[in-house]
Amino acid sequence: DPIVEVEATKTVAEAYAPMNCVITEVNSNLEAEPELINNDPVGDGWMVKAEIKEMDDSGMTYQQYESFIS
Repeated sequence: DPIVEVEATKTVAEAYAPMNCVITEVNSNLEAEPELINNDPVGDGWMVKAEIKEMDDSGMTYQQYESFIS
């Protein structure tokens, strides 16, 4: 199941969790201020908080991801 559905001008996209988790909190501020996702993704623009139930070795830490995309 998707964890979020993101609507843009011309499309709707679903995002899936890369691991087995339970959503514990949803950022309701994004309904009024969706631009936070782009403007502050690691601050106020977070989408969900989740409790990870099961994680494999294919995930990346924040630092590994930053290195990967730079």
